[in-house]
Amino acid sequence: MQSMAQQDEGLSDENVHVKELKRLFNSCNSDRNGLLDKDGLLILCEKLNLSIFAGSIIDRVLSNDHSINFNQFKERFLLFLPEIIDLASGNQDELLIAAYKSSSSLGIKDTQRLSRYDVHSICESTSELDLLSVGDVNGIFDKCAISGKVSLNEFVSQYRARQKMSDEIHFIADSYRISSVNLFETLDVNNSGEADHSAVIEYLTTSGLKLEEAISLLKEFGQPTSAMISLVGLGNYLETTLSHLLNNSSVSARAAFFCMKSLLENYR
Repeated sequence: MQSMAQQDEGLSDENVHVKELKRLFNSCNSDRNGLLDKDGLLILCEKLNLSIFAGSIIDRVLSNDHSINFNQFKERFLLFLPEIIDLASGNQDELLIAAYKSSSSLGIKDTQRLSRYDVHSICESTSELDLLSVGDVNGIFDKCAISGKVSLNEFVSQYRARQKMSDEIHFIADSYRISSVNLFETLDVNNSGEADHSAVIEYLTTSGLKLEEAISLLKEFGQPTSAMISLVGLGNYLETTLSHLLNNSSVSARAAFFCMKSLLENYR
C-alpha cells in the first residue's frame, strides 16, 4: 500500500491526470480569475462526465465557500474520489448511494475515515441501516475498523456480508427441513404421530445406529423408557440437531448433505 507521501507525490501538479484536470478546471473559469463557483463546477462536472453526481460533488468541494481555486478543488475532490469511483462503477447497491447522501447531509466530508460516532449518525439517517441496533452497528464497525476508523464503503460491504451470511443460514435451515411425519412415516401405521418404543429402536438400528446408540438417542430426546414414542417430537429433535451441525459445517459437508437429500427426494 502506498504511503500518503507517495500518493501526494503521485498526484502532484506535474502528474498528467492532474494537469488535465487543471486544464478542464480553467476552461470552466469564464471570469479568468482562477476560481469556480457553483455554476462553474456544474460545467466541470459535465466535462468530467459526472453530471449525475454533480450535486454531491459541488456541495462537498465548495463546503462553505462561494468559490474555490484549483488547489482547493483538487484537495477536496480527491478526498472523496473513491466514493465517486464506487458509485460510477455501477457495482454498488442503492444502500451505499443512500448512505453517501446521508453523510453529505450530515456534513461528514471524509467518508474514508469514519469514527464510530460518524457511522452511528449515518446509520440513523439511512433507511435499512436505521433498523440496526446499537450493538449491531458496533459489531460491524469493529469487524472492519482499522485504528478506530472505517470507510463507508467498507462498512456497507461488511453489513452486506453479514446479511448474506444470515440469508445463507436461513437457506440451509429451509433446505434440509423434512416433514417430521415423513421422517418416520413408515412407523406411523395408525397415523397417530406415535410408534411403539421397540419399533423405533428397531428402525434406528436398521438405519445404521448401534443398539446402544439408539437407546442413547431416545434418552437424549427425553423418552428413554416410554411405551410410545412421539414421532413428530423425535423428528423435530433430530432436525434441530442437524440445523446446528449444518450451520457450523464446512461448505463441502453441506454440499454432500444437500446432494444426498436431493437424491433421496428423487427416489421418492
